[in-house]
Amino acid sequence: MFVLKRPKEIKTLALEMKWQYFEKLVGWVFEQNGFDVRVNVTESFGQGRKRQFDVVAEGFRVTFLVECKKWSGKRHKVSLLKKAVKEHRKRCGMYAKKHGKDVVPLVVTLTEEDILLHEKIPIIPVDKLNTFINHFEEWI
Repeated sequence: MFVLKRPKEIKTLALEMKWQYFEKLVGWVFEQNGFDVRVNVTESFGQGRKRQFDVVAEGFRVTFLVECKKWSGKRHKVSLLKKAVKEHRKRCGMYAKKHGKDVVPLVVTLTEEDILLHEKIPIIPVDKLNTFINHFEEWI
């Protein structure tokens, strides 16, 4: 188990970085917890259909598919976040079918709220991601 000594520093860092580095930061948190991580993964699903996954983290018999949204809760409407969750759910279903795996879809944001669920998909503030990873079975 990886313990972040100062989770608020992760959020401060995330606020200042570009979205591409935000995805890498999310991947790094998974790596620190022993997961094999790929960032910015494009999958082909036949007939010219391609889908992109910000972070794919595999380990401990689980595959996390992460959609990273460097949005703060104050700047974006909840409806946009719900739409992103719905689209991510579809991509995750395609990935699970193609690879024959159960997957855990996640959305990681800069939101300041506690961990939320929308359509059974966790929406996790980046500063709470490490805690979620270490206790995810309690949330799913």
